[in-house]
Amino acid sequence: MSLTILRKLAKTLTSPLLITTYVAYIIFNSNTYLSFLPSAFKSFIYLISFLSTTILPIAVIILFISFNEYNNKIKFQLNTNKKIYIQLICSIFFIICFILSLRLPTVIKIYSSFLISSSIICLSSGLLKKIWNISIRMISLGALFGFTLFFSFIFEVYNFSFICLILLISGVTGSIIMYEGKHNLFQIGFGFLNGALATMVLISIFIRF
Repeated sequence: MSLTILRKLAKTLTSPLLITTYVAYIIFNSNTYLSFLPSAFKSFIYLISFLSTTILPIAVIILFISFNEYNNKIKFQLNTNKKIYIQLICSIFFIICFILSLRLPTVIKIYSSFLISSSIICLSSGLLKKIWNISIRMISLGALFGFTLFFSFIFEVYNFSFICLILLISGVTGSIIMYEGKHNLFQIGFGFLNGALATMVLISIFIRF
C-alpha cells in the first residue's frame, strides 16, 4: 500500500504540467536579484503559471477524453492519436502563458524563454512518441534540470540543492516508470538527456531576442 501511494505521489508531483511552476519557484528562490522582486509580483507569476499550464490544460484534457469516449464516429481516430492531441493541447497553453509573460518586465526574460522552449519540446516530443515510446515525464524532468543548470550558469549562482533534488526525484521517478514496465532504461535516460539539452539550447537562442 505504501509503495502504491509513493508511486502515485511521485507521478503527481512530477507531472509535466507542473514544471513551469517549479521553474518560477527556482527563479525566485535562487539568491539572485530576482529573489527581491515584490511578493505580489511573484504571486502573480505563480498564479499565471499554475492556471495556464496546469489547471486549464487539465480541464481541456478532461473534456477531450470525455469527447473521445462518447463520440463513436471518431473514437478510433482519437484513440490512435490521443497522446499527440494531448501534447498539442499542452503546447498551446504553454504558448498562451508565453504570450502573457511578454507583458511582464524583461527582468525575467529567462522565464518567457523557457515557456516558448517548453512549447516546442512538448509538441516535438508528442510527435516523437508516435514513432518511439519515449517517456514524456522524463523529458519534462530533464527540461527542469536543463533550465536549472542554464539559470545557474547565467546568473553565476550554483543551486546545488535544486540540482541534487531534481536528480534525486528524476531517479526515483525513472525507477517507478521502469518498475511499471512502461519504458526501458534507454528510453528513460534518452528522454531525460533530450529534455535537458534541448531546453538549454532553445533557451540560449530565445533569450537573445
